[in-house]
Amino acid sequence: MIVDKLAETILTGENVGFFLGVPVEEETPIGEVDGSNKDFYVNNPPIFPRSCNDLTVKPEDVTVTVDGEAATVSTILFNESEGYAEGFSLASAPDTGDSVKVSYVEEMEPFLAQDVTPDVKQDTKEVSILNESAKITSYAGTTITLKSEQILSKNGLEQFRKLMYYKVGETTGAEQYKFRDKPLNLYGYTVYHVDGETLGRFYFENVKLKPDIPGGKAGDNLSFTLEMTVSDTPTLVIPKV
Repeated sequence: MIVDKLAETILTGENVGFFLGVPVEEETPIGEVDGSNKDFYVNNPPIFPRSCNDLTVKPEDVTVTVDGEAATVSTILFNESEGYAEGFSLASAPDTGDSVKVSYVEEMEPFLAQDVTPDVKQDTKEVSILNESAKITSYAGTTITLKSEQILSKNGLEQFRKLMYYKVGETTGAEQYKFRDKPLNLYGYTVYHVDGETLGRFYFENVKLKPDIPGGKAGDNLSFTLEMTVSDTPTLVIPKV
């Protein structure tokens, strides 16, 4: 690989983004079920690229059923002004009165991230062998974690609810939520970009998020830390040249 080092663009914090994906199961999408309409929209856009193998959302990233039977998604619908995936078109229109359900992953850019720090540790062992003074290093499993320092914003508690809590009740004017005993199985990716060009993404599957509660002190922003473990091997996706 030959590059002109002096012409290289140095990447900074403004060139990286961090996103999480929260699974949504069996949601009733927005759209008329009248025997002719094929276009439907999710209630919680954007849609996350669940397959984790491309730089955009594809039909296989959503699962749709009509009256409990699998339906074919022909295309993904994107928001014209913002460019994010917000819905889908079916190959054939559901009949009037049919029950349409969609499962997908909701994408969110959590809070106001100050940094994101991936950490990879691999188990190693030094092995001695007969008739040799040198040692061989054997490599075993890896442990991957993600850590992100965050500042709490106005809508932050709503993201806390989706990421860490489950509903236990409601009153006339409020809803109650409790910590999840077991964390959700999330998705995530870091994206690297320069001047509107996407350089690539690192996708993370089977992400578990440690619960936290924001704190602060006088004169400072309210802050907290997102600490995550990653069970699967990350996938690097880059544009075709």
